[in-house]
Amino acid sequence: MKKILVVGNGFDLAHGLPTKYNDFLYFLVLCIDAFSDWKKLDGDDGNQKYYECEQVAIHNILQNDSENDSVKKIFDENRKNIEKILKSKSMKNHFSENDLLKYMICVYANKQNFNCEFQWIDVEDELMRFVKYFNVSNIIHVGNKIYLEPKINGKTFYCMDISQHLETLSDIPKDKLKSKVFEYIFKNLEQFSSLLKMYLKLVMDKFHAKNELHFKFSSNVQNDFYFSHIISFNYTNTSTIYNSKAKIYYVNGCLKDKNIILGIENPFSSDSNEYLDDNVHLFFKNVQRILYDFKYKHNTWFKKSNNDFYPKYGDLKIKDKSRDVYIVGHSLALSDKYILLDIFEQSDNITIFYYNDDDKKSKITNLYKILGDEKFYKYVNNNSAKHKIVLKSQSSIELKS
Repeated sequence: MKKILVVGNGFDLAHGLPTKYNDFLYFLVLCIDAFSDWKKLDGDDGNQKYYECEQVAIHNILQNDSENDSVKKIFDENRKNIEKILKSKSMKNHFSENDLLKYMICVYANKQNFNCEFQWIDVEDELMRFVKYFNVSNIIHVGNKIYLEPKINGKTFYCMDISQHLETLSDIPKDKLKSKVFEYIFKNLEQFSSLLKMYLKLVMDKFHAKNELHFKFSSNVQNDFYFSHIISFNYTNTSTIYNSKAKIYYVNGCLKDKNIILGIENPFSSDSNEYLDDNVHLFFKNVQRILYDFKYKHNTWFKKSNNDFYPKYGDLKIKDKSRDVYIVGHSLALSDKYILLDIFEQSDNITIFYYNDDDKKSKITNLYKILGDEKFYKYVNNNSAKHKIVLKSQSSIELKS
């Protein structure tokens, strides 16, 4: 049989890696507190009020996440190297002038106030809201100055950042201004992705390169947890500890790539005006994959004529030609709908592992959204061997020792 492992961030978390979005943002706040001048503004140029939201957010995050020892340890162990990187010519603006970073920090602090965890899907949701908001905003001229006037409330502090950038665009024709604003925002997103790569490299250097990354699931080649092919929605290579020779398709890129995918699925219907607006297209994951020359590999892997899937155990010839998929640590969020749908439709048997009862409910709901009513009824049934999708507790593959 062809055995394919599909992993999301929950897979890294199961191995003790601090790769939650909360971890990443807390790390950046530690960097800001140590190396940035955000908190040192004296207000002489009016910027004290301008940065007030960010300053309050940073203070609250430092207070509320003060017990995040694993992230603090990474920061402390690499402090000099981090400072050197962040103050280098290539990264300086990524860190100190990134408006998207300021925005995400404010959103994160606000979620903390309501005891809500900021997850990776929340980042994509915020990007989606942001793109929608600014795509319906007005750009207005007042004398020689240009302002962005959002039609949606609640994004004022970020609009102020964008408005400051607009002051540099006074000579741009009015009909070109919005595209210039979105170019600027997309550049912020690429810089934000560079900061994420920096953090994850530090994480992997600590846990993986130093052999501190331990097996969580059975690694015996005769056991069920053996895969020759892996579809990873992560940027990290954690899954390779189970088979260093496995072929891996990194859906969103990996830490070795120049660019990684950090974006949204198309939130607009094909008959909406927003769908036709070129300003928003670069934020779509599928568009970024083409932009960064990523190749779709997963479809060729499901071809029954492709025999490199079948592992050989001595002289044993495997006659089972089924294509079995095991999904561990992926939320099944709609942002990955189209690739997941490819996997669901081309597989013969799919086992989806859930972490706890809440996770099980969430995965069932997301499955329904991805498959639709008819396919959900046809594919999903835990009580019948005839149905291709089965949900199981993750504890069934965890090592007990």
